[in-house]
Amino acid sequence: MRRIALISALFLSGCASPQEIAMQKQMLAQQDSATCQSYGFEPGGEGFANCRLQLELARQQRESYATAYPYTPPPPYAYWRH
Repeated sequence: MRRIALISALFLSGCASPQEIAMQKQMLAQQDSATCQSYGFEPGGEGFANCRLQLELARQQRESYATAYPYTPPPPYAYWRH
């Protein structure tokens, strides 16, 4: 639920100040770090960096899909564990 709220906030970021956008990005980065740590990756490791990258790429893909097909629900989010 929090993730949906944050993604929605990103879509509305055209109305947000630069400080608000920076804060939203920081919140997403913290959530991604927590998610990767919950998968068992240690900060600073190659697996952790790859996990963060995969989460960011998945987010970008969902956002671009939502932009390209605004009336179609996005594909299911794939969870993985390396």
